[in-house]
Amino acid sequence: MGTTPDSATQNDPTDSVNFNGGYFNPAGSVTMEFNGQTRPGVPNSPRQFAVTLSAADFAEAGLFSVAVRNSDAVQP
Repeated sequence: MGTTPDSATQNDPTDSVNFNGGYFNPAGSVTMEFNGQTRPGVPNSPRQFAVTLSAADFAEAGLFSVAVRNSDAVQP
């Protein structure tokens, strides 16, 4: 799985992060946990979904944990 963009600057304004991977159901439910906080995902295609993060998410510099939950995975 990869992300676009793959980095951000501290206090960046609200932005969308695209996750590239596979088997995301465009009509399904995808969530992303960013630094312990759940964010809803918007599937763009079976291979990509987007999550909106805010400047508050990047208030402190550092590395953040990310987990993706894909409850309605589609089969190839």
